[in-house]
Formats: sequence, C-alpha cells, structure tokens
Amino acid sequence: MYFFAACYIFWRRSCSCHSNSGEVSVTHYSLEKWSDFARNRASEASVAQMQRHLDEGCAACAQVLGLWRSVLEVASRETGFQAPETGVQCAKALYRIARPEKAGSLPLRWARLVFSSAAEPLRVGVRGAGASTSHLLFEEGNYLLDLHVKPEEERGIVSVAGQILDRAESLRVYANSSVAVLREMEELARTATNELGEFQLEFPPDDNLMLTVNLEGESILVSALPGLNPRQRES
Repeated sequence: MYFFAACYIFWRRSCSCHSNSGEVSVTHYSLEKWSDFARNRASEASVAQMQRHLDEGCAACAQVLGLWRSVLEVASRETGFQAPETGVQCAKALYRIARPEKAGSLPLRWARLVFSSAAEPLRVGVRGAGASTSHLLFEEGNYLLDLHVKPEEERGIVSVAGQILDRAESLRVYANSSVAVLREMEELARTATNELGEFQLEFPPDDNLMLTVNLEGESILVSALPGLNPRQRES
C-alpha cells in the first residue's frame, strides 16, 4: 500500500518534464500502464510510445518504472515460498471462528502452552495422571486452561477433560461456556462447561487441532493442541 501511495504522490507532483530548452509540459502515463510495461503485458504500440517517452528524459516516469521493477524482482524471489501446512490449517480454523465479514465476531485470545507432562518430568509432590494421559496447561493473561488428554486407541478417539480458571478471581466460574475442537474448517466436537467451569470432549485423533472456548461472549480463547495422531507419534 505504501508503494502505491509513493508512486501516486510522485507521479502527481511530476506534472512536467525538463529538457535542455527548459520546462516542457508532458502528459504522464498512468501507474497501471507502467505496471503493464514492467510485466511485459503492454501492447507493442504502447511499449514503443512509452519507451520513447522515457528516452525523451521523463525522470518521474522512469522512477515509477524502476519502483515497479523492484517490486517484481522481490515478488519473483518469493514464488518458491510455501507456507507450512500447519500454519495453513491453523489459519483456516481461525478464519472459521473469526470471519472478518461475520457480524458480531468476538476478539481472539491466543493461549500459549506453559506446561506439558510429555516434555517435563513430574515434579515432586505432583500426582501422576497415568502413563497414557498428558497434562497440558495453557495460559493467556489471567486465564488458565487446564487439560488432561488421553488417547483411547482401541476406540479410535481422544478424550479431553479440562477446566477454565481465572488467576485474578479465584471464585469466578465460567459456567455454560461453549468449548469446541476444530480441524481447519471442520468442527470435530462441541460441548459446554458445567457449573465448575469443567468440560469433557471426545474426538478422532489428528494433527493441527485447535481448541476454542467462548469466554462468556466477551472473547474466544484459542489453544493449539499438540499432535494427537498416533501414526505420527510411532514414526
């Protein structure tokens, strides 16, 4: 956007060209035409006329053309870039719950993983949750999302038991809050918290899943669940 603004301002200010005989009024070509010229999309007749315009010494149009060519050079270096599949899937899931054209969309709050029993040994005095159960703790501001994740391979599902807590207000309870698990644009499971802010969900295992919690209609707490696909863990 800043590039187009700069081009336009420069182009508008340069309403005349200079030659050895003095200032001569010249009609400049539009930004769109210079874009076509730089991308080799202009007709042969237009190319000949515009090249003649440059040869006559129009510094304003020459600079606009130079800016277009710089942009095209940068763009050509990015053609080999491909967004990670994980990022694409997360973006699709976020778009599903916070579509910009959807009226009344709530602001998103991203909860980060601060503890995982799979990555750290159990601390002294902390009761183990079982060999097959993972304990995950997510944090965003004063919000805490406490999850216990248990893959049930015989049933082909993942069972999640969790609770939403508020560190600033220990007595505050998030009852009847909507909780959902998403995979891209698909909703795999949905439930609501009980009178203690607790919930339980079951859904098929997969990678790149996201868990969302509607916090009393004020905002949506989002957390990315770690890989729950058993085939990925075995490889």
